[in-house]
Amino acid sequence: LVMGVQRYSDGRVRDGSVNTTQGMADLLREQSFMGYGYDVAMKMDPTADEVLRYIGEAFADAQKGDVSLFYVNCHGRYRGGLAYLEMQDGSTLTAQQLESALRKVPGTVVVMIDCCNSGSFINPEQSRAFGKRVVNAFAPKSRGSFAMSKYRVLCSSSATQESYRYAQTKKNPEANM
Repeated sequence: LVMGVQRYSDGRVRDGSVNTTQGMADLLREQSFMGYGYDVAMKMDPTADEVLRYIGEAFADAQKGDVSLFYVNCHGRYRGGLAYLEMQDGSTLTAQQLESALRKVPGTVVVMIDCCNSGSFINPEQSRAFGKRVVNAFAPKSRGSFAMSKYRVLCSSSATQESYRYAQTKKNPEANM
């Protein structure tokens, strides 16, 4: 499931988001491993409720041995100890809500969060369920290792960094990306 937010209901536009999201979907569609490829669903400009519904739909047939991938490109924030994604209509999706939805997906889940402050989703100081589960998988005292965890998480920034895309034009830096 590949998702991106380009147009926010308050008029903000992230010109490069559609290119980045489409590029990720195209990349995955072209991949195969031992004869198996990705079945890719791409969604643009979802609300938080739609993201949760799309997760259920996209991974409805996932099996225990499958590897499922969730990619999101949108605005992200980390404020007051809470990590969240900002969706098209201004609704938010917290790390806890995202983990709760992805927990229902059998097998391994690769999570790629491409937004500002995305590292806050796995920040050890962040007490939300998603971060706790992933960080606990690294802890030496945990029963399993990260290899045994259900999640593989890639973030485009740390908990305190902004994440930008740059282009050659000064007029609209996201236009060509």
